[in-house]
Amino acid sequence: MNGEENMAVPEDQLSRLIMEIQFLERTFEELQSRIGLVNASINEFRLANATLEGMQKEETDTQILVHIGGGSYVKAKIADTQKLIMSIGADVAAEKSVDAAKESLDTRLQEFEKVRESLEQQLGQTQTRISTLRQQLQKMSQEVPKGQT
Repeated sequence: MNGEENMAVPEDQLSRLIMEIQFLERTFEELQSRIGLVNASINEFRLANATLEGMQKEETDTQILVHIGGGSYVKAKIADTQKLIMSIGADVAAEKSVDAAKESLDTRLQEFEKVRESLEQQLGQTQTRISTLRQQLQKMSQEVPKGQT
């Protein structure tokens, strides 16, 4: 009976190790997905900021194309080059100067860059842990007697 207990321990350890690797792989994929979403937001903030900088240089009543989604645009005229309506959260918008809006966008951009940095650090740690566990799994699977896995 003592021999059977010793053979069951490696199988149990292998199963737990495999389950942990699978969990970490799902976590890795989720982190990659989150980084993609954060990168999209960062790009959106950068584009908005560049657009505001360009808008400040335009004259009132300058005709522009406004993107409405799906590769479609409408012609519009800028009524005021120094103020805009900006979301401030919770489905609330307020009129802001272009400079105040740019500051707000810069602040949000910095926050998202910090989030991305944190996610990338977690991603690296997860990848390191996966590699370590895979090495352990390979070593353990070579030690299990034939016919036990």
